[in-house]
Amino acid sequence: MMMFSLANKVLAKILFWREIHMERSQLRRMSEDLLKDIGISKVEADHEARRPFWDTAAFADSSRLKRQVLH
Repeated sequence: MMMFSLANKVLAKILFWREIHMERSQLRRMSEDLLKDIGISKVEADHEARRPFWDTAAFADSSRLKRQVLH
């Protein structure tokens, strides 16, 4: 019984990572107009798209990225 639970958790994590990878791939292909519609810049989108699929921590401080770009 416990083996199925572990297998389900592993499968869920793999499917979650796959979804993250697909979303970041789509983000990379979006036009600047679409990015503007969702409220992010091309620089922010590129930064997010370059993150590895296993890095799922929320982008906590977008102002930090903006400061880095401006300097």
